[in-house]
Amino acid sequence: HALNGTAHKGFITVMKESDPIFLTVNELMRLHRLELTKQLIQEEWPTLLTDKEIQRRIETCDLVRNRFLIGAFSGLRVSDFSRLADTDITDDGLILLRTRKTDTPVAIPVHPVIQEILNSGFRLDKTISDQKMNIYIKRLAKMAGIDSRVVIREHRAGTVVEKCMEKYKLISTHTARRSFATNLLKAKDVPLAAISKALGHSKITTTMRYLRVGVEENADILAASSFFKDLSR
Repeated sequence: HALNGTAHKGFITVMKESDPIFLTVNELMRLHRLELTKQLIQEEWPTLLTDKEIQRRIETCDLVRNRFLIGAFSGLRVSDFSRLADTDITDDGLILLRTRKTDTPVAIPVHPVIQEILNSGFRLDKTISDQKMNIYIKRLAKMAGIDSRVVIREHRAGTVVEKCMEKYKLISTHTARRSFATNLLKAKDVPLAAISKALGHSKITTTMRYLRVGVEENADILAASSFFKDLSR
């Protein structure tokens, strides 16, 4: 055809997406251990003046952080970890629910980090909008020092454009689910089929889109397999 709309600088290929990121277990733990002090909050939000304002901001940050970490250590979508209730957690230490998006039953062991959050007195009935979560989680990651420079690629007008930016700027609620899948794969002892089942996917190909593992990291995973062991021993 003679159409040249794809050459326009504003054109973005629909099926191509910018390289999304994930948070390592160490980065997630840095976020988990972040102490939300009055000084830290004032440095990030200098317009807050009264103790009441600062305390409300601390409570909001704590809510966002805990919700995000529950997602990152359970693999639930934001639509599911935002509505997780006490009744969804069994006495045997399992999270049992049906996903809102696909009505698929999932069962995930309660991670020690999630258990620590629950033991801290965190109330699952406290909610916050996805929009606010996406705003606050970036600020929290910045305060936690998750600011390494990463290179991402965007497909524009048929070409690939690379950008380098701080990691915290790229974090969203969906990063939690992607981090869960990638960290499980990097653990090297969980089959891909089990990861897919935990995510509530019906196809392995869907799960593959969540995984963010470099070629060298993938080689390390392969090297840990018995297939690459010395058979002469």
